[in-house]
Amino acid sequence: MEAFDSFALTLPIMALTVSAVFLVLWRFGLKAALFWGLGFGCSGLGFLVSLPLGPADIMAMTGDALFAFAFFFYGQALLTHFDAQYPLGYRLALIGAYLAVDSYLVFGLADLRSELLLNDLVAALLLGLPLSAVVQQAHATADRLVVAAASLVVIETLTRVAAISYLVDGNDDIEAFGESVYAVVMQITSGCFGVLLAAAAFGSMVMRVMLNYRRAAEVDPLTGLYNRRGLEQALKPIQARDAWSGVIVVTDIDHFKQVNDRFGHAAGDRVIAAFALEIRTSIPAGAVAARLGGEEFVICIPGASLAEAGVLAHGVRLRFAGRDWRQFGIDRQITASFGVAKMQAENDTLQAAIDRADQCLYEAKGAGRNMVVVEGGVFETGETLIADLQAALSALKQADG
Repeated sequence: MEAFDSFALTLPIMALTVSAVFLVLWRFGLKAALFWGLGFGCSGLGFLVSLPLGPADIMAMTGDALFAFAFFFYGQALLTHFDAQYPLGYRLALIGAYLAVDSYLVFGLADLRSELLLNDLVAALLLGLPLSAVVQQAHATADRLVVAAASLVVIETLTRVAAISYLVDGNDDIEAFGESVYAVVMQITSGCFGVLLAAAAFGSMVMRVMLNYRRAAEVDPLTGLYNRRGLEQALKPIQARDAWSGVIVVTDIDHFKQVNDRFGHAAGDRVIAAFALEIRTSIPAGAVAARLGGEEFVICIPGASLAEAGVLAHGVRLRFAGRDWRQFGIDRQITASFGVAKMQAENDTLQAAIDRADQCLYEAKGAGRNMVVVEGGVFETGETLIADLQAALSALKQADG
């Protein structure tokens, strides 16, 4: 029994240490870590008051409340981690009703079996209900491990519910808890599954930190598009295909320095963000867009032809040129120019295609800006290209006829 007493003292120390670790992670901006920390903190205090530190009924009621809030916070941590929702009012109402009934069982009846049965049922609900709202959203391996660990905790808690009648004598009262077989089983299983849950949650938090740093290294913060490094990483799976081909579009905003000089850098940032949004909403699925720096952007469209990429570029050009910027304090039209080049995987590189598209962009600038230049030296306005494409389609239809 002395060994068990030592184990019972170790549990609160372990749980409170885990709580402190999660609260440190919370300082890195991980919101779910706050609730994991609060959950394990309540659990540690709950194990602590389970020791004979004062009147049995007061310690029992305090421990019950702490464990209930521990499971509430575990559930909230899952919801926060997966950005999911489950009605907060329902869970708080469940805790309120539980505490009212539990106080009657502890102080009024001193009924140990009923108290333990209620405790485990409510704990399983407080974690199980949020778990049901996130189980379909666990896609990454670390997230699946969190869901699996939480599921095991719920199953373990419900298993104790089924075993209470065998572990607790119907004549036992609250003061008999510390000597009951249930107390031994509960502390051992709770400790083991608690460690499993803590390890899975910690792993998921670390993965989130790593993904956040990776995203910061690969994504432009102003536009949400890839930066150059992110572009290279995003295109690796595409370039790995044996027969890959596609089109590179390089574009930048005309006379952008004048926008910054006349209207300020804040207005310039809004223009860049708006241009990036226009690109993002215009490119097809599977295409990749990045901001190379300043006001220059690149778009990679796998499997596209020069004509298809030209039409897309002209659409972006026309919509951007037609925007009203007065809400940003800008009282002039802002335009963009585009260069379009073809890339073939078997005899080309990404950088070589970008360089050729960049040369087409310079030709568009030299020809007057607000223009799309397709590789081959053909200068065409949007209206001319679309007219040519329509004529070509008409000719094909007539030939088929």
